[in-house]
Amino acid sequence: MLVEAAGHFKQTRNGAIVECVLNIVISVILVIKWGLIGVTIGTFCALVYRTTQYAIYSSTHILRRKIWIAGKNVLINIIEAVIVIFIIKCMPVWNVTSYLSWLIYAVVVGMITMFVIGASSFLFYRSEISLLSQKVKNALKRR
Repeated sequence: MLVEAAGHFKQTRNGAIVECVLNIVISVILVIKWGLIGVTIGTFCALVYRTTQYAIYSSTHILRRKIWIAGKNVLINIIEAVIVIFIIKCMPVWNVTSYLSWLIYAVVVGMITMFVIGASSFLFYRSEISLLSQKVKNALKRR
């Protein structure tokens, strides 16, 4: 979205073509052996390529910051996901037999996820949170 908002789609157009070709080629090769799982793997490979390409391009040409910052953010997101999955796997198994029990389970999982992401945000993104809260305060004062 950042690339499109900055008007840089032409500069990343070749990446979109490579993503498409990767997706089709890998999916066609793997669908023979693994069916839809192979298509999913092909799509995932193309997604990883395009996300990496976007991160490198936007870091160097739009945000003008070091590429390792994007890598750090991805690593933090992966760690958050692993922690959430670990916590959920350690929870007792829920007997989800109705929409209501599914909804309650989803709310519990959502709260765990929000807590983990909130805690890691306070650990790793203090300055960004401070800046955001200051902007919110200023916006509320204007009203």
